[in-house]
Amino acid sequence: MENRQLSRTDNSAGQQSADFINEQMDCYGDMVYRIGILYLHSREDAEDVFQEVFLKLYLTDTVFETAEHRRAWLATAAVNYCKNILRSVWRRRTVELDELCAVAEDDYGAAESDLVRQLMELPLRYRRVLYLHYYEGYTGEEIGAMLKISPATVRTQMRRGREMLKTQILKGDES
Repeated sequence: MENRQLSRTDNSAGQQSADFINEQMDCYGDMVYRIGILYLHSREDAEDVFQEVFLKLYLTDTVFETAEHRRAWLATAAVNYCKNILRSVWRRRTVELDELCAVAEDDYGAAESDLVRQLMELPLRYRRVLYLHYYEGYTGEEIGAMLKISPATVRTQMRRGREMLKTQILKGDES
């Protein structure tokens, strides 16, 4: 994810400036990349998500009311792009769990890396809501809007996911 600078000389209608996009990549790039890793378990696929989401931002004519609106738009675009990749006929069914754990260890330390490893073992429905809530700071209502599920469903999935994660952690402590 090094050296991610965008340069463009013309600024056509419906396109953001290169400086604006570079600022957004610096500010939100890690979040988009981590969402890609969370869903796709691959650095290469996460880099594709990063590239496509910021290209989409570059080409959009959407007017963002606040920075939080822009952040939610980027997170939703990343989640949707990941889902498109997962639905693809050509999608490889490989899991590279070490990818996200390496990113988590770099960002949060070794203890957090172990927690992320256990989080990644949960079914997707539970790990995505837990990740968006605890690592990206979204509320249940915001997660529901992003994933197009009700806030009550988000809360239920978070509760069940936490229970499953707790069970995994306790089993690990007993060994």
